Amino acid sequence: MRFVEVKSPDQQSVMVLHKVRQILIQQRTQLSNAIRGHMAEFGLVGPIGRENLAELVKIVEAADERLPDEARVNARQYARRCAGVGWPWHMSTR
Repeated sequence: MRFVEVKSPDQQSVMVLHKVRQILIQQRTQLSNAIRGHMAEFGLVGPIGRENLAELVKIVEAADERLPDEARVNARQYARRCAGVGWPWHMSTR
């Protein structure tokens, strides 16, 4: 059996910070992949990369006739959730 030192509250809080960050990144990736996949069903394909997702979101938000209204409603939900999954990491004290 391996014994380890008890972690200090500061060490535990840093571990929590990293885990939360990891989960948020995974969620953002899932949502952006879902948007890309659903848009591809309608022939709307954009370049890979988080920066390039904005082009597909513009199509979702616009009244683009290539995307049916039913699909647009659901894609907007994904886009809003994707925009909401974030955190100003530069504001962290660690």
